[in-house]
Amino acid sequence: MQDRTNNTGVTQIIGSKDSKVTPLMSYSAITTHSEMALAFVDHILNYCHNLIPEKKMTAEDLITICHAALQRKREINILEGKYLRGRIAEQLSRAKRYGEPFSIMSLKLKAGIDDNTYDTLLDSLRERLRTSDIIFMFKNTIMIMLPHTDQNSLNLLI
Repeated sequence: MQDRTNNTGVTQIIGSKDSKVTPLMSYSAITTHSEMALAFVDHILNYCHNLIPEKKMTAEDLITICHAALQRKREINILEGKYLRGRIAEQLSRAKRYGEPFSIMSLKLKAGIDDNTYDTLLDSLRERLRTSDIIFMFKNTIMIMLPHTDQNSLNLLI
């Protein structure tokens, strides 16, 4: 049986007979075919040039940007509050199955807190929490889920 997941081809033509031909890209194509990967990077560089016209970016610039973004992502997840219930259900299931504790901490913010104070608070939390911890943002409340954290460990954090 032949694997056809990496097959790519021209599937879209834009304009008239002198039109630009656009290849259909897929994740498997851009991660396995050097030509598709180069075309993908060229598209990203063109978007970058539109965003920052005064800088002619290179693939190495993109690598530097990606490294910076990935380092920041490793710190801690910050999600909208609407995802809290689903994550609580997951942790309850894990706690029942494996006997692992988890904790939830709530921080109530004063109404009208200024942006600098808010950013300082978030930076402070990011420094102290683990990558497995999750911050949920509500209007005036920050909820923090701490998997694998019993009450004694939570008291140390508080």
